[in-house]
This record gives sequence, structure tokens and C-alpha cells, in this order.
Amino acid sequence: MSNLTIVPVTVDNWREAVFEEAKQKGNSLAKIAQKIGYARVSLSLAINDKYVGKTDKIRDAYIAYRKQVLCPYVGETVSRSYCIEHTNGDAPRSEERR
Repeated sequence: MSNLTIVPVTVDNWREAVFEEAKQKGNSLAKIAQKIGYARVSLSLAINDKYVGKTDKIRDAYIAYRKQVLCPYVGETVSRSYCIEHTNGDAPRSEERR
């Protein structure tokens, strides 16, 4: 995701964001769908307005995925709010050696 335009993904622009991400080198709809927990076909149908059901859950899963960051404080990809909580929390303390 490092080459993606940094624009907040919203309910209004999520489809365009998926298309943009899929164009990036090393990305594909299949990889994006896997990251959000859906089949490639479902994601493809949803972003092309051909999905039979509601796309709310797919949309919300993609938006949540795009809000994740690599947090240096926990060493994992987590939600931005979780990383900020750890950033602003108490510094870790090591046990005293005897």
C-alpha cells in the first residue's frame, strides 16, 4: 500500500480506492479480497455495481482494512487507533536484574 494515494477511504469513494489499489504493482483484486475476508468474485461484483445483495459488509471490511497501519510500537499491522493508544501509553519497563 505504500504507493497508494493517501486519501481517507469513505463510503463514498471505497470503490475507486479498490480500483486504485488493484492497479498498484504487486496487488490484485484477489489479494485485496483475501485481506478483507471475501472472495475475489464478490469484491469484483461489488465494485462494479453487479453484486446481487447489499455491499455494506464488503465496503465496511475494505474501509477497516485501509485504516490499518504498520505500528512500530507493537511491531504488527493494526488499526490506527490501537497504535495511537500504544504510542501514548506508558513506556514498557524491563525487569530489574539482580
